[in-house]
Amino acid sequence: MAKKIEIGTTLSGQDAIDFINYMKNPTYTDRANKMMKKIIRESEQQKK
Repeated sequence: MAKKIEIGTTLSGQDAIDFINYMKNPTYTDRANKMMKKIIRESEQQKK
């Protein structure tokens, strides 16, 4: 029987540093920002 494949990403070195810095200060395009706001509003409406 085949082994189960674990899915995941491991970052190291400069890639890890860049990712951490991006997560601390993410940048979005105007379109992406509008989409995120819409998704958050819809998510909050579904919770009610």
